[in-house]
Amino acid sequence: MSQDSKTNINVFVANKGGCGKTLFSLTSIMHGYFNGLKVAAIDLNFENPDTATILHGVIEGNNVVNAPVINEGTPLAYREEKINERLYSIRPHPLYHKNYDVFTFLDAFVANNPDKFDLIVIDTGLNLTNLMP
Repeated sequence: MSQDSKTNINVFVANKGGCGKTLFSLTSIMHGYFNGLKVAAIDLNFENPDTATILHGVIEGNNVVNAPVINEGTPLAYREEKINERLYSIRPHPLYHKNYDVFTFLDAFVANNPDKFDLIVIDTGLNLTNLMP
């Protein structure tokens, strides 16, 4: 990301399930989207990865497609699902990384997509805090 980048990154994390991480993530995503921002919704909820499914239902109806894999075969692989021109769902692929290199993935995603998005929202699962060194 460039030094003068205006990309905002919102991360929703807690070490407990059922506390509203996905709800608050979706609210942040929709707020940005309906205010004209180009939004990347990164779903790191390994137990219940449903952010893309919910976004399809809200924005486009139930027409979920099989998203292409970017960087396939590497620890930085992810599915990029274009929901429409301003809304993308990003999901690590495979969903269960062998070594859970999730922070490497996030660093690489931000570095490889400079200024592509106005807002990046990261929805996590209760396991994310357990992955910290």
